[in-house]
Amino acid sequence: MTVYLLAHGSADPRHAEDVSRIAARLGAVLGDVRPCYLDHCGPTLAEVADVPGTVVPLLLSPGYHARVDVELAVAEAAVPLTVADPPVLTSGAAWGADLLDEVRRAWPGHGVVMVGAGTRDAGVLRAWQETSTRLGVPVLQASGPGPRLDARVRAGQPVVLPLLVARGVFGDRIAADAADLGLPVAEVAGGSEAFLAELARLTGLPRLCCVNGTT
Repeated sequence: MTVYLLAHGSADPRHAEDVSRIAARLGAVLGDVRPCYLDHCGPTLAEVADVPGTVVPLLLSPGYHARVDVELAVAEAAVPLTVADPPVLTSGAAWGADLLDEVRRAWPGHGVVMVGAGTRDAGVLRAWQETSTRLGVPVLQASGPGPRLDARVRAGQPVVLPLLVARGVFGDRIAADAADLGLPVAEVAGGSEAFLAELARLTGLPRLCCVNGTT
């Protein structure tokens, strides 16, 4: 089974490091798992897709990249590919609750505030608000017109959870905003066991214990 993990991409090398780490952990169970990128760095999907396989978009939001860019990337590949659902949080996916549980265990006594990269897509912003209501925590944005980290979230000293697959520019921005408010910052969502377990589910992996190290 060949799986192509299709990430957004970034000029920041930490982004590719994190995506490669995710691919390596899944590859330990699935076998052939190859990271690739939509933009800003390589390789592209077309450059690595030399055998039929499944594309898993590493996207947390159902925005433009998920709706348009993934389809364009697949169309450029020279081999037949199927596309799995991306691990978006705004779809009502159950792994969001698991992610919150994981962060709360790592930061006992803290509340949680989620912060995404940001978007101007009104539909995506509504979906993030629905996610906030469903999970019972604020979902804020690092850019765009959505709600931001500000002094109102300082009460209770919540931990800030970046809704990002990997480190990079937006992660730094979120960390800087949190530092201005004296708030601690958790690891990006893509580094969590909950995210890895969701990717395993999307690729049809039958035993998550082989991925996350639990039994």
